[in-house]
Amino acid sequence: MPEFSQEVNFTSDKSSLKPGMHPACLLLVTEEPIPEGWAMRDRGQTHMYRWHFAIWDYETSIAGAVPEHQTAVSSKTFSPGGKNPASKAFVWTSKLLGRRPNQGERVNLDPLMPLPCLLEVDRMKNDGAPIDYARITDLKSWAEGDQFLTPPVRAKLQALMAEWAASSHAQLAEAQPAPVIRAAIPPVPPTANATNPTMVGWGNPAGAVKPPPTAPSW
Repeated sequence: MPEFSQEVNFTSDKSSLKPGMHPACLLLVTEEPIPEGWAMRDRGQTHMYRWHFAIWDYETSIAGAVPEHQTAVSSKTFSPGGKNPASKAFVWTSKLLGRRPNQGERVNLDPLMPLPCLLEVDRMKNDGAPIDYARITDLKSWAEGDQFLTPPVRAKLQALMAEWAASSHAQLAEAQPAPVIRAAIPPVPPTANATNPTMVGWGNPAGAVKPPPTAPSW
């Protein structure tokens, strides 16, 4: 029997949203490997972007209701189009900024987050089968949404951003092959060499990297 595995855990919540347009905020964009068998891999890419959104039922829910965590993916291609359609990352970035990036411009959305937007949500796959999460089919700019991001709401969203970033980091770490751990080799004292009396050998112990702290939940 063949072996099956999922390279990256899916991060979207089970959704209670109805199909249609919903208020949201973009909180995070992460990079992760493209699973085997996805069409993006056929175009020679190995990694993709995952866009993380906080989504509410209604505008009036933003102040007090915990948002759903829903995600959508795009390739890393950032193309304005021409012979081929513009890439999703370029289209979504243009809508979030309210303008098309200039040729050669480097765009960093991180300092602008949380970024209010409106998301078109569907609850079915392309074949008509129902799904538990919210499938994001379109994104629209929503500059008016900034009025709902009061200081308390912004503080909660900042905490969610940190929490989701830590969770994404942990999921990606789980998906990677386990590292081979070798014992540190003690330094070798200098020894004479028959052909090169100055040649010596040295040990190089490895350091450990601590995982990022988890932020408090909403």
